Amino acid sequence: VIVQEVSTEQSLMTLISRGIGISLVFNCLKYFFTDSIAYVPLKDPVIYIDYGFVWRKDKTIPNLDSFHEIAKEIADSYSSLDQAQPGSE
Repeated sequence: VIVQEVSTEQSLMTLISRGIGISLVFNCLKYFFTDSIAYVPLKDPVIYIDYGFVWRKDKTIPNLDSFHEIAKEIADSYSSLDQAQPGSE
């Protein structure tokens, strides 16, 4: 049962620290409220998150094309690693 929804991680962690609910969270949030919240890492999670680039439309960003190309190369290298893993077919 969903009791309450929040729009920020800070709000989520505050509610949990007050005894309202549980949640899956990003690993970096384990450092918040360490005295009142238990964090248990997932064992071998298989979670894929889509990311994208954002910038102000009215701004020209120097080297944006170069940055995009480097990011694409890095993403492609991770993609080829995933395909080489046993059981990823």
